[in-house]
Amino acid sequence: MRKRRRWGAAICALLGPLLAGILLVPFRTYFSSVGEALVMVAVVVAVAASGYRAIGILAALSAAVWFDFFFTPPWGQLETNKLYDSQTSALLLIIGAAVSQMAARGRFQWRKAEKARSKLELLYDTSVAVGSTLDVTRTARELARVAVPRFADFVAVDLATPLLEDGGALTTDGATRLRRVAIGGIRGDPPLYPEGTTIPVRRPLDQAVRGAIAPGSGLPPTVTEQGHCSEPPDRLLAHGLRSCISAPLRARGTPLGAVTFWRTSEREPFDDEDRCFAEELCTKASLAIDNAHRYTRERAVSLTLQRSVLPQHIPDQPAVEGAFCYLPADTQAGVGGDWFDVIRRPSGRVGLIVGDAMGHGPEAAVAMIQLRTAVRTLAALDTEPQELLRHLDALAADTPGASFATCLYAEWDPAAATCTLIAAGHPPPLLRVRGGRTSVVPLGAGLPLGLGSWAAEPTVLRVTAPTLLLLYTDGLVESRHEDIDIGILRLAQLFTTAQGSPQAVCDSLLRGTAGRSPADDRTLLLAEFTPPAGDQPG
Repeated sequence: MRKRRRWGAAICALLGPLLAGILLVPFRTYFSSVGEALVMVAVVVAVAASGYRAIGILAALSAAVWFDFFFTPPWGQLETNKLYDSQTSALLLIIGAAVSQMAARGRFQWRKAEKARSKLELLYDTSVAVGSTLDVTRTARELARVAVPRFADFVAVDLATPLLEDGGALTTDGATRLRRVAIGGIRGDPPLYPEGTTIPVRRPLDQAVRGAIAPGSGLPPTVTEQGHCSEPPDRLLAHGLRSCISAPLRARGTPLGAVTFWRTSEREPFDDEDRCFAEELCTKASLAIDNAHRYTRERAVSLTLQRSVLPQHIPDQPAVEGAFCYLPADTQAGVGGDWFDVIRRPSGRVGLIVGDAMGHGPEAAVAMIQLRTAVRTLAALDTEPQELLRHLDALAADTPGASFATCLYAEWDPAAATCTLIAAGHPPPLLRVRGGRTSVVPLGAGLPLGLGSWAAEPTVLRVTAPTLLLLYTDGLVESRHEDIDIGILRLAQLFTTAQGSPQAVCDSLLRGTAGRSPADDRTLLLAEFTPPAGDQPG
């Protein structure tokens, strides 16, 4: 494109004065030579303003020749002494050279300012577009999409392998192996190693390096020795790639990976300003990638803590069959503090509890562990349900992160065929007799735990037929767009139509509420109570 513009300007420099002279010939007897010279000066200035130094001088020479030919007597002749000695010709040359110089400088400054503006826009767009999610691989692909084609024709993002492992820890002594996670290009067949390729690191990733590819020489020493990897030179040359920058991804002194930018021969090669810009671009991307990695590690720690203490299966209990489902939150805030348990109590009773510690992340997981441990300890002491929650409230008040936790406790006594329910700020349970409709059990919800003033009266239900009791957390019924009571009624409708074993019912309810509250954990605990034969109606 630039060559075509230059050739177009050269043609205008040669033909512009000629056309102006031809148009002025019929009027040369009416104008003085000064007026005709001014017209030629205007033509020279117009052509010289294109911004090419040589073009302005060429236009001035052409104007001097055609001014001498058309307007200096004798007309229609070129005389060397007139061409070189004429003051008008000298003036045209001076004006052409001066205007060309000024235009070239102005064009250079404009291009420099435009390049700086485009880089600032790219940095801004990188801050907005990169890091929209807390997924490491998606963040790397967002960087590749932003960089092509505005900064490079092809780009490859390679990350340290621990970044791609749940809970993987990075070291500050430099990454040893990278894995290609993202490729971007102006064409669909980039001549680069494909995604998923494991790439050894040639030297520590501490600074950006710039290099070029010359036909017949392969990769230059600056790339093969200082860059983190070398692509197949033959394929690079076949696709016209000639210039590259390899820039590190680092955050908090820890290497995260590297990004390689490539340009084809159709664009200007990278310069030192581009190398500095690539480092700045990768610095912004590094922050987003590091945030995604830290979130992934924190989520992995939280899930590990929860899975280590939450029941993996419900133990066999007399006259009760249970099932559960737990789905952690899909949110940037991290895993929530949902928990549940099924506890064998003295005298053959069975305790069931579902709770929700306020907050997300490891703090909520730790608070959940402490509350669950306290419940199991109190349950082993044969504490009454009301007294159990009162002790739990006092413990939560002294436990960091446990304040405002909620819970719902149910105790099934198969000998008496009764179920005792008591809550602390938790959504009410759902009750369904086999083959019947679902009802919401009205409870005095009471205040959440940890406020030091909890008080509530238990509700005792008489069970005379096989009955399903559903305990759940607010992640299944809560929404920003509607009242929680509407969500509870919707869950009750799903519960009425769900069929099959207790586990099949749980799975059906979890699928039916899949689109609700992805920012919170979703927990279900379902128990089927079967009263003794003497308590069932004949």
